[in-house]
Amino acid sequence: MCILASTPTRLYEFSGGPTFEALFGQLGANPSFQELPGSPNMHSELHLFTARARRERQFAWLTGAGIYTGKMSAGKGSRGKGKADVVKDKDLKPYPCVNCGEDLPQCQCDPADRGTGEPPRSIGLTEFHFMLLYNDQLQVVNQLSSKKVFDEPFRMTRMKGDPRGLLYDPGQGLHWLYTDRFLFRLNIVEEDRNMWELHLDKEQYEEALVFCKNSAQKDAVLTKQATKCFEDKKYDMAATFYAKTTMSFEEITLKFVSQDEPEALRMYLSNKLDNISEHDDTQRTLLCTWLVEIYMDNI
Repeated sequence: MCILASTPTRLYEFSGGPTFEALFGQLGANPSFQELPGSPNMHSELHLFTARARRERQFAWLTGAGIYTGKMSAGKGSRGKGKADVVKDKDLKPYPCVNCGEDLPQCQCDPADRGTGEPPRSIGLTEFHFMLLYNDQLQVVNQLSSKKVFDEPFRMTRMKGDPRGLLYDPGQGLHWLYTDRFLFRLNIVEEDRNMWELHLDKEQYEEALVFCKNSAQKDAVLTKQATKCFEDKKYDMAATFYAKTTMSFEEITLKFVSQDEPEALRMYLSNKLDNISEHDDTQRTLLCTWLVEIYMDNI
């Protein structure tokens, strides 16, 4: 059992069990906590989100210093010690400019337009984004890039009330925004559509392939991965990835020939042969002939 509890300036982690009585009965006078700058009187929120395809829970803590976020691995912890070790990948993300979405130190907006970096009124958490509720807008920020990807200015005649908070219903998988008078359901569609590009920009190739939606995106990832391996002189790995791309056959073979890498060339030709249709007799004959020459040269 793992419990997170927050105040405006502290985040407590508890683990143990199997009951609440047993967990809290094991606590000492000074349980461990993470403390961040802020005022004890400020508004603070702690939200959890569990993706249906994953066991890990994400959390986001609204603090005076920024968004403190991380992951909790279900079912793991230091049982019986009153101290949790299940939180990982912790990070503190500053609040972005309300105008352009950039971090305030890098923001180029006019000071009158970019805000002061004050915490939003409420925060929402999805699988890939943070939702920040301000008095005059709803801002959506990508967790991986920390960039604003969407904002919705509020028109009071449309909102019908003063924005108060964001809520998530884990049972139905629905996100809600409420004002002092009405409740609105937020419609989230294909929020992972650009995740492959963001992972690719960070050279996280395996993660990028997971989010590819079509063969063109997959080809772009494999091409960049192969090129990176080639530049790092990892020629055998480059040959494996190049063979899965649609890059020009002549261009790739010349790369390995120019580097005098016959083994990498052999691997590329062999992998390419496995991916060629059985009905493409001409291409298969050329590849087989070249491979035989390489094997004979080795002998």
